[in-house]
Amino acid sequence: MIKCISCKSRISLTDIIDSTLVNCRRCGSKLEINYFPSLFTSLNKGEKAAAILSDEEASCFNHPEKKASALCSSCGIYICNLCELNIHDKHFCPNCFNNNTTEKEINPFIKNPVLYSNVAISIVIIGFLTGVGFFATGPYVVYYGYKHFKKEESLIKGRSPIKFGIAIFLAIVQIILTIVIIINIIMDLN
Repeated sequence: MIKCISCKSRISLTDIIDSTLVNCRRCGSKLEINYFPSLFTSLNKGEKAAAILSDEEASCFNHPEKKASALCSSCGIYICNLCELNIHDKHFCPNCFNNNTTEKEINPFIKNPVLYSNVAISIVIIGFLTGVGFFATGPYVVYYGYKHFKKEESLIKGRSPIKFGIAIFLAIVQIILTIVIIINIIMDLN
């Protein structure tokens, strides 16, 4: 439901279809209404699962009284219209959709996820070996590890937090070395 900003009266959908600029019929104020085209389309409801008519028809694995409409692309079980999840022209049952084994099939954009723990370890090691940004890489890796710890776990199930622990430990060692170096420089100046 769309209302006028000034008088709070309802704006008719037929007025909006014609133009994005609409005059309120009650108070006459001009309104600019930006909308998605789906506002005027009806909601497509899913199909009901068909009942089995004969013994020769395959039944759904989860609903034995319903007729199977497809095979799961991952595990191969029969599924009805209620269970079927169409993703990228493939059919998945609810179990496979929730299962981690089909994550790359379901979401093809996670082919090469960023392994944040590897990035954190690389930053620390580069800081140690080259001395470039040695003073900044330690605190940055502690922040980076804290920020991205849960993110990597959500992308790849079963990923161990040990690499993050190693990276943060090395970063803390780097911070301590930085403090020791700064204290030595100050002592030498005195």
